[in-house]
Amino acid sequence: MARWHLPHFVEKARRGMLTLLLSGTMLTTGAFGGSPKPGTGTAPPADTTTAVTPLDSLAVQREQTRSGDKYTWRQAEIRAMAARNGQFHYEARENPDSLKAMFARSAQTDYSYEQVPEGVRDLWQNMQTLRNSHSIMGPALADFSVRANIFYDYTPMTNTDGLWHNSNGVADIGSSDHQSQAHRLLTQVHETIHGIQEVTEGHKDYFFSLADFQLSQFSGEAAAMAGGHIIALDLARTGITDPWRSFEQEPRSESRAIEAAYDSVMKGGGTRSEALAAAGIESFKAQFKDQSWLDFYNDQVLANYIPRLTQADFPFEHYGRTHYGLEEARKTGWISPEFNFTAKLDTLPVYADRFGDNKKMRQVFDYVELQCLLRCAGEQDPTYLEKLDHLRQDKNPYLGLDLKQVQQERDRPGNQRGVFDIMNDLAKAQHHHVPGHKKPHRPPAAPL
Repeated sequence: MARWHLPHFVEKARRGMLTLLLSGTMLTTGAFGGSPKPGTGTAPPADTTTAVTPLDSLAVQREQTRSGDKYTWRQAEIRAMAARNGQFHYEARENPDSLKAMFARSAQTDYSYEQVPEGVRDLWQNMQTLRNSHSIMGPALADFSVRANIFYDYTPMTNTDGLWHNSNGVADIGSSDHQSQAHRLLTQVHETIHGIQEVTEGHKDYFFSLADFQLSQFSGEAAAMAGGHIIALDLARTGITDPWRSFEQEPRSESRAIEAAYDSVMKGGGTRSEALAAAGIESFKAQFKDQSWLDFYNDQVLANYIPRLTQADFPFEHYGRTHYGLEEARKTGWISPEFNFTAKLDTLPVYADRFGDNKKMRQVFDYVELQCLLRCAGEQDPTYLEKLDHLRQDKNPYLGLDLKQVQQERDRPGNQRGVFDIMNDLAKAQHHHVPGHKKPHRPPAAPL
């Protein structure tokens, strides 16, 4: 699962890193103390690998100092190169105390065993498993994690297994004792893919309409889920079976359908990459048939979107001017220049199919969209009036709710409810009245 923080990577940084990724450049000159194993299909031939350009020694020393002298010269050189090229900029790392805490408790893929804090050595070991595997995706993900300077850390979580943070480049992994190391490996894969998506897909654009933003979030999450599933399958086919077994044991696991898609391509004479991509698309589409997945991520979409709408400086003049479609979604499964499992994605779910059987969730989205139209065009706009009439005919129970109040309830200390539950509670309170007393009048769409 991703946690989006604004502002995102600057556009200049995104373009710079994307150029590096698409060039096929791999940090094979000692990033991990050696080159990836042969036969992985991820590193380019040695004679085409771009060497690291010499850097000013002061820049390298600066990175060593920022690490509290934890980095070796080579490790510091890699970070200095990224800083010089503007490939990534994590704003939260400008805080010295925050950065110091990251080095004290987090792991990075290119650490030696001795450099890894004791409490996260299993997370570090998972990245070594990926890096040393003969899988299609593993070495590429490990390589990206070094170039993107990602930290892996444990954090207590209640409703998800992991979070990717754009602001500091940290992949937080849930610290529950109930999760196996194999399950955590798949979570690390999921969150690392979110890091790649920030480069290949760009911003989660808040100029999107709510429906386009929903599709953007859904596509990114579906691809990250699918990436974890297919790497588990690929690892199993190369002898590392624990991640696949972990996936098979999950509730509502689509492991059989994924495996069938893979085997079908292989039996037809396809390559491993082609078979894995077919399995990836099967898994991607399967997410939209899972009611619990739809409910969870729809609530996350609302949690990310409503706070922006309630800000006075929301750029309503640009609202809905950009759109999300197949071209963007096909970038969400991009792993390396050699492998993109969503490249041949042919369909995305239409709006009505993004809620499953949850009619009330769809009505919540309809009402939030109505609020956007009200702010963008005004209460006399024909499009707004048509939408308002549709919601009335649909007996939408959320008409009249104040989204600022929704956000205040969500921000209340100790609150454990999601946006959907909060809106249902407020709607019940709004429609409740004492018998014999006239119900107070509320406008059909309370202004933000």
